[in-house]
Amino acid sequence: MYKAILLLFIICTFSAKGQSVDSLVGIWKFKDVNHSELMDSSKLSNFRMAFGDLQIHLKSDKSYSAIFFQKEEGTWSYVDNVKTIILKSEKGGNKIKVISITAKNLILELKKGSEIIFEKITSE
Repeated sequence: MYKAILLLFIICTFSAKGQSVDSLVGIWKFKDVNHSELMDSSKLSNFRMAFGDLQIHLKSDKSYSAIFFQKEEGTWSYVDNVKTIILKSEKGGNKIKVISITAKNLILELKKGSEIIFEKITSE
């Protein structure tokens, strides 16, 4: 009985991790600022203008392409225990905290207190 429970726990753990990574795959486009009601209107307007064209394509082969002022390409990984996406490119690396992920929305923390919402345009 103990072995069956342990096996079930291991299977559920790997299934949950796979769902997290699989649910990240796709094309994500900037939607809005999370908790926008907490920002003053001029800062919010500037933030929306700066990030308005931001789009990232997380591919199942662990490569990514992003459009933010210019195109960037590299590799990505997801660290489940700290809910962090790691992006690596020729320009260096970034660690981005995942606040929430659903089938249609992804909320990322850019820096402490600054969270942006992405909308999934398409699964890969």
